[in-house]
Amino acid sequence: MKKLNFALASAIFILGISISSCQKAEPAADNSQTVPNTPQEIEISANHQHTHYIKTDNTLWGTGENERGQLGDGTDSLRYAPVKITNNVKQVSSGSYFTLIIKTDNSLWATGYNAYGQFGNGTYTSSNTPVKIMDNVKQVSAGVHHSVILKTDNSVWTTGYNWLGQTGDGTNLKRNTPLKIMDDVRYISAGLTHTLIVKMDNSLWGMGQNTSGALGDGTNTNRNTPVKIMDSVLKAFGGEFISFIIKTDNSLWAMGENGVGGLGDGTNINRKIPVKIMQNVRDVSVKGHSLIVKTDNSLWVTGFNDHWQLGDGTRVNCYIPKKIMDNVKKVATGANYSFVLKTDNTFWGFGWGYRGLLGISENAYTTPTLLSLP
Repeated sequence: MKKLNFALASAIFILGISISSCQKAEPAADNSQTVPNTPQEIEISANHQHTHYIKTDNTLWGTGENERGQLGDGTDSLRYAPVKITNNVKQVSSGSYFTLIIKTDNSLWATGYNAYGQFGNGTYTSSNTPVKIMDNVKQVSAGVHHSVILKTDNSVWTTGYNWLGQTGDGTNLKRNTPLKIMDDVRYISAGLTHTLIVKMDNSLWGMGQNTSGALGDGTNTNRNTPVKIMDSVLKAFGGEFISFIIKTDNSLWAMGENGVGGLGDGTNINRKIPVKIMQNVRDVSVKGHSLIVKTDNSLWVTGFNDHWQLGDGTRVNCYIPKKIMDNVKKVATGANYSFVLKTDNTFWGFGWGYRGLLGISENAYTTPTLLSLP
């Protein structure tokens, strides 16, 4: 396929013409460095500035920016390589400058920035080591400055920043203690400034910022209480003003901000009701770019690609999903970088690797690169 020059690509974007594939752009930086891998990682959580990993021995490790103590290692020092944080961890979720941790005893802990009450411990005091929040938690999801907590009794609780209604308590006031929002919930996901909830009956509900249509309720109206979106939903995933839905038939649907192709529907048109993207999908991770894992374990990418975060060797945005790997188990998106855990337990990264985000060096990696962690 012929190259698109910058002027033509910009014209297509402005006119909103559907783009059928990712086009070749400027030559990508060299990413020939590969290093031996230690196949132990079982979970990955990334955000704008920091990354956490849980290994099969349930130890938690962190790397990247740490100026607010978000890594939880007792310092405010930048980490270019992973450092051990704590033991007995089974889930981690990274917000902006803060991190939520569930330990194997189902206790919830938080570290980092807490000026909006996102810890939920009754204070606005930040910490550079994990502080205990509550017991009986089975899933947690961190937004930019708010937290969504699913307890073992299937109730959902929220805390933190709420100017756009993302905590769903009927107000736009921040809070520093968790408030119960809903019962009979199976799955939660916090986007940047919105929240998605899947109930036991497979209905999908959302609240928070909706100016780009990320709630999928047919409006651009922010919601400060949960609004029902659709039925027959398996999981939902919130990103940066964007949402993905996997339905019970494994079809993938998306809504919200689409200026750089993050929805993967072949356009740059925002969607305020869900639009079907593809079939046979089992997992998604989304920020401004999107990683999609199909039921055959193939990895597909779409959206923003300014720092090679799609891993296709270019810096050109994609407007429909493009296959880049096979044999993928799990994925995680940071703001400008991506992680992949393959079915053989090898661990791969690509995109913006500066300031320790990928945990290996001060480079950008244009295609998936084998990583090694302690």
